[in-house]
Amino acid sequence: MKSSIRAKIVFFFSINVLFFLLVKLGVDFYYIKNNIYKQMESRANAIADEIGYAFEVLSRYEDNFSLRRIVEQTATIPGIKEVGVTNRHGHYIIHNQRDKIGKKIEDYFPSVKSIVVQVIEKGERQVKYTDNEFLMIQPLRGEKYLPQYRSDIIGVITVLIDLTQVNKKLQKDFLISAGITIIFVLFLTLIMVFILNHVIIKPICLFKSATKRLSKGIWDTKVELKTHDELGELAESFNSMINKLQEHEKKLQAQKKKLEEVNQELKDFAYIVSHDLKAPLRGISQLSDWIVEDYKDILDDEGKKKLTLLISRVQRMHNLIDGILQYSRVGRIREKEKEIDLNILLQEVIELLSPPDNIKIIIKKPLPSIKGEEGRIKQVFQNLIDNAIKFMDKENGEIKINWLDEGNYFRFSIEDNGPGIDKKYHEKIFQIFQTLVSIDKYGGTGIGLTLVKKIITTAGGKIWLDSQPGKGTTFFFTLPKNN
Repeated sequence: MKSSIRAKIVFFFSINVLFFLLVKLGVDFYYIKNNIYKQMESRANAIADEIGYAFEVLSRYEDNFSLRRIVEQTATIPGIKEVGVTNRHGHYIIHNQRDKIGKKIEDYFPSVKSIVVQVIEKGERQVKYTDNEFLMIQPLRGEKYLPQYRSDIIGVITVLIDLTQVNKKLQKDFLISAGITIIFVLFLTLIMVFILNHVIIKPICLFKSATKRLSKGIWDTKVELKTHDELGELAESFNSMINKLQEHEKKLQAQKKKLEEVNQELKDFAYIVSHDLKAPLRGISQLSDWIVEDYKDILDDEGKKKLTLLISRVQRMHNLIDGILQYSRVGRIREKEKEIDLNILLQEVIELLSPPDNIKIIIKKPLPSIKGEEGRIKQVFQNLIDNAIKFMDKENGEIKINWLDEGNYFRFSIEDNGPGIDKKYHEKIFQIFQTLVSIDKYGGTGIGLTLVKKIITTAGGKIWLDSQPGKGTTFFFTLPKNN
């Protein structure tokens, strides 16, 4: 799924903001809860101290009534649920709920039995939280409240606080803090988004727009960005690149115009060659035929031989001109590409060449179909097979045609058992007008293999050979499956 750079930046920025917000709210909640609970513990501790001092004073006068009344009045303070004093054995001796006097503390708080023992043995204050209640158990020391008992712990003071109102206050304070935090974060986010949009996203959009215009060939595209940072340097480099591209475009247009002129000259030259140069050759050929026909009784054998040689030279010149024209058209004049069944094409080539009876053409397996220019592909097979037939020096000649699938290419091979070619000529034979044998003996123009190589390389393939003198020759060439 495609997404813009703006969306990506906003997404990652939002993730970071959300993470920061969650961390901040967690810290705020912990701080508020810890502060409220500390205040509550301090309050419970103060109440326990007041009860302890009252116990010290009133116990001297054995005024249990007043002590019980103070405890009952303390329990009326909002949030205070229970207040009591126990002896060392954990039995309540004073409690704001009279029915609990004489009962053991663990009868009402089963889970605090071990805590009470720990408080009495170690003399350390302990607290216990539940979902809706807070219980503080504080040791009642003789040295603090009743000096006559020295340092003995004579009991414990219990203060039970209802957390319902505390939790409500916690929720209220947290919601206020969270609201302030969210508003602050949103405000900060808006500022950061504005800064990101102005400093990063907007310049990137300028580059995007400029590259789109450039891809459409609008060369006067510039990025108007004047900032003293990396994006500003990138804009300067981009504009510098555009200036160079404009210069290259002007040079390219000038070269294109020159190339069009050269192509036009080549077309004119091809016209001259095909008409003006061939016309005298046709005249010479026709005149030679007249001389042979009209003066055949007068000419001796030597004269007839020379006239025959003249006619053959004219024909060779005619073929040479045709070869040059074909070579000049490759890559310049394109045929319409189509799907070519090479099995049908090869049969047409073989029928056209009409190999002699002593030469067998063997097709190792059915050939594939390719997409390309049919006339050019036919020229390749025709030239290579014709050379194999022409230069065959064995009584029983064989020409084997095979192919392999190489992924994006087909590799073809045309193998013969002819005379072979020395390795030092493997490159030379592809050069124009280069032949290894007498043209008078075998004919030809010296353009065939040059033409074949140009057709194959223009189509996107390559050609090479494997040959040794006396061991035959194999020409290999590749053609793309989809030209």
